[in-house]
Amino acid sequence: MIDRSFVICGLPSSGKTTFLAALWHLVEARVDETALRLESLGHGSRTHLNMLAARWRDARTQIRTETGAEQFVSMNLLDRENRSLKLTFPDLSGESFRDMWEERECPVALADTLRSGEGMLFFINADRIQFPLLTVEIAAQAEQLGTPLVPGHELPWDPN
Repeated sequence: MIDRSFVICGLPSSGKTTFLAALWHLVEARVDETALRLESLGHGSRTHLNMLAARWRDARTQIRTETGAEQFVSMNLLDRENRSLKLTFPDLSGESFRDMWEERECPVALADTLRSGEGMLFFINADRIQFPLLTVEIAAQAEQLGTPLVPGHELPWDPN
């Protein structure tokens, strides 16, 4: 019986695959004592995970998950008190998550996975946040370009 279940996902280039590689190395290699240990691999390929961990051990940048090459990985772990913890990684490209935000559509299987956990770790990279332009900045730019905004003319919102 699974005591706790969490889903791990995030934005493009936020470190999801690197985290998965490091976690797999720690629970599979058992070189160091850790608070969590592997009970079983629920879904996923050991070959794929071993390749990720090898790149991580060699301090090489992970190969970005390509759209269409996504995999689901789930690990059943045990803590020091033998309580079970299931971690699920929908190892999707960050672009897939971005597209879901922009298009407001999510595949049913992924939606079920996201709902299955009692919590989520959502990865972002603070160095890559793109802040939107303020309306006053857009108006100033338009004025400088000689194309001032027309009062009362609304532009449609685009989630992108």
